[in-house]
Amino acid sequence: NYDVIIGVGGEYSLILGCISNYLVAKTIGWQHNSYDAYLKNKNRYFWQQDELFKRYIPQLDEHIVLTEYDKNKYKSEMNLDSTVIHNPKSFESNKKSSLKNKQFLATGRFNYQKGFDLLIESFKLFNENNKEWKLIIIGDGEEKDKINQKIDEYKLKDFVIVEDFTSNITRYFIESSILLLPSRWEGMPMIVLESMEMGVPIISYNISACEQLLTTKKHGILVDKFDIKKFADAMLDLSNSYDLRIKLGKNLIERSEDFGVDNICSQWIKLLNTL
Repeated sequence: NYDVIIGVGGEYSLILGCISNYLVAKTIGWQHNSYDAYLKNKNRYFWQQDELFKRYIPQLDEHIVLTEYDKNKYKSEMNLDSTVIHNPKSFESNKKSSLKNKQFLATGRFNYQKGFDLLIESFKLFNENNKEWKLIIIGDGEEKDKINQKIDEYKLKDFVIVEDFTSNITRYFIESSILLLPSRWEGMPMIVLESMEMGVPIISYNISACEQLLTTKKHGILVDKFDIKKFADAMLDLSNSYDLRIKLGKNLIERSEDFGVDNICSQWIKLLNTL
């Protein structure tokens, strides 16, 4: 007796598509990761399950994706129509970073996806040329010990600080001047939306999710996948230019308005009213 059922993520979208003909309710599949992550990521997620998507996702009444890139990929590869609705930012803050502290910030789960192994390699190169900036990494996960071992191996303990997850991420943003995002893939990274809200410039690999959110030299720097040397060079460039950080920070705060909760909710309400 529900009006609408939403399958969140690839698995539940597929299940909902499978049973949609037996339901009175309208059905929506809502993907929380990118097309490439789901279907082009060898031996992960829905690798070699393209035919299931082609067969069952069209049986849904609506298919929601996070970016225009994903919408175009589903259309060109599978002839699936999709609607783009971004994630909303998770908080608003009157306090912003001054962008003066010589500190990088990175956060996320310590796993292969988040690319902290790549980040430590880049920070090692950066540290060879700049001993003034520090890096704080917030997170936990299965590769945490491996990352800590790499920090020890490279003698970076005085420069890289690893801390557990926190519910007060705003404090770390206020104390930091650049967000580093070394992820190999993302759907729509919440940390980027949070960095926008706090006005903290971003250095990221040019993965599809960030390509849709950020413009190089307007919001941060997008680096060729997965070039650790170019990532380190970007860190040097942005750390050496306070004026550029201020310019990018202002642009990010303006960009963050696109992801306000009221704005995203209005898009969902409009969609639900059309079903």
